[in-house]
Amino acid sequence: MLSFFCLSCPFVIIVAEHLCENGGAVLDSQKLMLIDGNSLLYRAFYALPLLKNSQGLYTNGVYGFLTMFNRVVAEQKPSHIVVAFDMSKQTFRNDVYDAYKANRSAPPDELQGQFAVLREVLSALGIVYVEQAGYEADDIIGTLSRRAEEAEIPTVIVTGDGDSLQLVSPQVNVLMTRKASATSSYTIQSRSKRNGRLNRTNLLRLRA
Repeated sequence: MLSFFCLSCPFVIIVAEHLCENGGAVLDSQKLMLIDGNSLLYRAFYALPLLKNSQGLYTNGVYGFLTMFNRVVAEQKPSHIVVAFDMSKQTFRNDVYDAYKANRSAPPDELQGQFAVLREVLSALGIVYVEQAGYEADDIIGTLSRRAEEAEIPTVIVTGDGDSLQLVSPQVNVLMTRKASATSSYTIQSRSKRNGRLNRTNLLRLRA
């Protein structure tokens, strides 16, 4: 497993600075939620039967995503929300290792069109989503969570990717999706109880 990469992408830095700009006096009322858009959409798609709208467009993944989204937002009550997406399969990791995810198949046709629909829905709802050529959603989430952690802003990551557990810290919790309607919460205490005295470096070795 490769660790997350901290982006120097100007747009990602602008988002991070906007999240952290208020500082001190209002930190108690701030809470950042970072959502792995690709991960949640995949899980929702495979958890639900195929659904179509009146135009024949498949919508089960988007429907499941929004169901999960509404639930975790109601439970966590974040002050800021960012959804991160992979922009393409080609990332900087392919420059390091040609075979990186080479065996991963393309999304089924019934799912592919739902990524664009989900982006449109998020825009309509006023939810910020971020994607950057050459990087994965994981990298964006890792960068924003680290910047928020430095600013002492409590952060919750919603994902189905176990690699995100390396980001757990006193300020960062992970909600791991198990099904379209179920999550498991990981905090620094629960991670330590499960894996023993592991720090981020040791967890990277364990996951690898």
